[in-house]
Amino acid sequence: MTFVIRDRILVTSTTTGTGTFTLGLATAGYQDFSSIGNGNTTYYTITNGTDWEVGIGTYATSGTTLARTQVLSSSNSNALVDWAAGSKNVYVPQPAINTQGTAPTGDNSSIGTDQVAFNNFQKNIQASVNGGVTFNNNGVAGIVSTYSLVYTQIGGYKGGVLAPNGDIHFVPFQSDIGQKISSSAVVSTYSLVYTSTSDLYEGGVLAPNGDIYFIPHDAAVGQKVSALGVVSTYSILYTASLSNAGGVLAPNGDIYFVPRFSAVGQKISTCAATPFGLDTCLSSYLNKF
Repeated sequence: MTFVIRDRILVTSTTTGTGTFTLGLATAGYQDFSSIGNGNTTYYTITNGTDWEVGIGTYATSGTTLARTQVLSSSNSNALVDWAAGSKNVYVPQPAINTQGTAPTGDNSSIGTDQVAFNNFQKNIQASVNGGVTFNNNGVAGIVSTYSLVYTQIGGYKGGVLAPNGDIHFVPFQSDIGQKISSSAVVSTYSLVYTSTSDLYEGGVLAPNGDIYFIPHDAAVGQKVSALGVVSTYSILYTASLSNAGGVLAPNGDIYFVPRFSAVGQKISTCAATPFGLDTCLSSYLNKF
């Protein structure tokens, strides 16, 4: 479900009562609600020339209907109007609740000592919150859920990296196997080349060619997962304990490890001789504090 606003939507309807409206044909010079899209929400106004109702509705192509999901204001004390027989106009407006108040500018004089502009700005934000559409995760209540892990251990992983194919690889910290969530939400494990129960890696960096480089923390070697899912290791020049605490990808493809307790900086360079771009060409440089 997506919130959509389109211009020049005006149709008629003969629906009565307080329920879902069945939409009629578009008025000449206007378009119908089909451009909103099936299952999407939008602002609506209904009026018969006397009574009126402004709210947020959900459009459905089946029956071409508009469910009156939330009333923002109406001639019936801001409640649903119990519509009588007769023709009504139904259209997409820009509600006043969406534009009330003014926001202060970067000029301090626009705020003023009485804070009128700021209070209007705060009122506008609050109105947007109250008048907004609740995000309900495609009809499932809430946006938080859990899933079962294949490998569980306290302190097992620290962070994750999103691969180009949509897989999420957990960063090994005190685990002896790798674990990932596929783009289809399947959790699985894979063998690591270098395993230890100490604080091995502190994050990961996605290289331009799709390889994932785990960031050495207390590890004596570097470890990567290639774009094809092959795990390998490579030698690092500086192997002091707790030496790196993150990584940054440079525009040219070089990866710089973020020094923590390091006396030098360390990076993985782009290798011109390598057809696939980034490879394990490491160098260190003087870390000046």
